Amino acid sequence: MIHVVSVSGGKDSTALWLWALRTGLSPILPLFCDTHWEARDTYDYLDLLERRLGPLRRLSSEGFEARTLRSGTFPSRVRKWCSPELKVQMCAAELLK
Repeated sequence: MIHVVSVSGGKDSTALWLWALRTGLSPILPLFCDTHWEARDTYDYLDLLERRLGPLRRLSSEGFEARTLRSGTFPSRVRKWCSPELKVQMCAAELLK
């Protein structure tokens, strides 16, 4: 069994990754789904986490801006495509390889 941790670069996902490491879960697969819409500081923080905690698999999609331009829509409560398309589907595709 692989323990997948979705890492966004925020405090909650960082805490989850730390918890998984400290409780001895193994193997752990930390995944970052890059929407190409993050602040530079987020990418710098992910680099720091990777140096301190171990490898982080970085997945890349067409990106938030490209998806918005292609569809002509911005995600909203009615048009919920960001997380499903740019994160969940990307993680699922990676895990099914």
